Amino acid sequence: AKIPLVVDDALTQLETGHSVVIGLQSTGESSTQATLEDLQSKLAAQNAPVQNLEEVCLPGLLSTASAIMSGFVRNHFPVAPLPNEKIKVPDLPPNGFTTVQEQAMHQHMTMLANQSNDLPPPEPKPELL
Repeated sequence: AKIPLVVDDALTQLETGHSVVIGLQSTGESSTQATLEDLQSKLAAQNAPVQNLEEVCLPGLLSTASAIMSGFVRNHFPVAPLPNEKIKVPDLPPNGFTTVQEQAMHQHMTMLANQSNDLPPPEPKPELL
């Protein structure tokens, strides 16, 4: 409802040779809501679910500027490495291995695949956030 009035006024001012500066303000409500939801999901992951977001105690003061910048960095410059891709070990040949090297390579790939499956997923780098 306000946008058409602002646009009309801005165009009128531009036609008369004036400059137009439009300032946008935020109450930080969406950043607060996102922080509360993030905190709630962290608590739920620790088996301490909170039913009501109003009951969540914040770890400190919220900064709208910090939340905006953190969101920008997180969305445009992801710092978590991609999940480890599972190593695909070829199936055993139906007629067996033709060489000892082929068998050794298959055993080595199987060992690497088993080791990589036991690794935890990569962690994001919090120092970049």
